[in-house]
Amino acid sequence: MKEHPTEVTAVGGQFVHEDDRTSPTHVAMTFRFGDPQPMVTYEHRSWYTNCEAGLGGEYQFVQPNFPVGTMFFGSEGYMIFPDYSSYYTFFGPNRKPGPSKSEEGHPMADLPHFQNWIAAIRGRNHEDLNADIEEGHKSMALSLLARTAYQVGRSLRFDPATETVLDEEADAMLNRPDYREPYVVPKEV
Repeated sequence: MKEHPTEVTAVGGQFVHEDDRTSPTHVAMTFRFGDPQPMVTYEHRSWYTNCEAGLGGEYQFVQPNFPVGTMFFGSEGYMIFPDYSSYYTFFGPNRKPGPSKSEEGHPMADLPHFQNWIAAIRGRNHEDLNADIEEGHKSMALSLLARTAYQVGRSLRFDPATETVLDEEADAMLNRPDYREPYVVPKEV
């Protein structure tokens, strides 16, 4: 998506360990974007999960110690990531196989992306990045908005132009004017 969402909903809870963490171990999120209103749903399950779409069965985990279980569904088909070393794509109602990759012994197939990020920081040149920093900002905003919607227990409306949550309590959670010493963010950097 090229823009921020206009509405975010998140529900979940602590279903694995009873401890003091404030983030849910399992959470389902829905994001609505502009007009026409496409919708994106994302579900995160920590620790234990089912093996839908052949994950762990027909499409074994190449790295069993690093299962991911990510699935992307689009208008033409879907893509699965059993782990950090493999992915598979399928098109149409008959699941026609598309591009795929599976590399034994590469638990971090995204390592080159991290290396690129570190090299760009060391070189002090944002133009060396594989993806513009704005993409990272928009991606991170999804997580922060969903976490905030989960914490306040209701859907949030968001103004993409001003990057403001249209809910006073939720906006206060995201935009704290006063920081605790020594974690003060200067007004000008």
